[in-house]
Amino acid sequence: MKHSIVASILALSLAFSSAAFAKDVESIDLFSGDYIAVAGVDMDNLSTRPLYKKIAEEPSVKGSAVSVQNKFTELDASLDAEKDIDQMIIAFPSDIEKKEHIVILEFKKSLANAIVALEADSAKPESYYSRVEADKIVYYIHKRENEWMTVIDDKRIAIGSEREVKAIAASNKAGKAAKPIKKNSALYKQYQAADKKNDVWGAYILTA
Repeated sequence: MKHSIVASILALSLAFSSAAFAKDVESIDLFSGDYIAVAGVDMDNLSTRPLYKKIAEEPSVKGSAVSVQNKFTELDASLDAEKDIDQMIIAFPSDIEKKEHIVILEFKKSLANAIVALEADSAKPESYYSRVEADKIVYYIHKRENEWMTVIDDKRIAIGSEREVKAIAASNKAGKAAKPIKKNSALYKQYQAADKKNDVWGAYILTA
């Protein structure tokens, strides 16, 4: 189970590349809901580590990463997924056993061209993605994996389960931070104490 989660996260981190409207709200403040943990990964530094490179070459990780990376490269040939990704922030909902999950990917360069191309591609019957619009927010759904994705701005994307991605989009649309983690003082204190200069940092709380 743990291996599959790690593999999925690494696959996502290897698979996408960047974007750039004004960053009005920090990613951590876009999460809404009840969370038991939050973590961040500095992909810019971590991707240079020997251990990361070794894990990334494992077939179960590399296969998933390459398939998605190729998709974005097709949409915008200037993208280099492994080099362009900057930060990855993951929140773990209290009902994670129900397969609820959410990841925000932050990138160094604009995804504007890829987003325009994805919009056109999703209209094709053979596309891996279908396009859904609700409350004037656009979502892209991977037909095989049933993963939801929405564009936060041209340097950030949210990927995860339907409920969690819609919650991120709602917070972003409001134009201000929902700051849900602050409602849970124990978790927020752990988040504040975490050394975010590390390649990987995390904060969590124990539940009954």
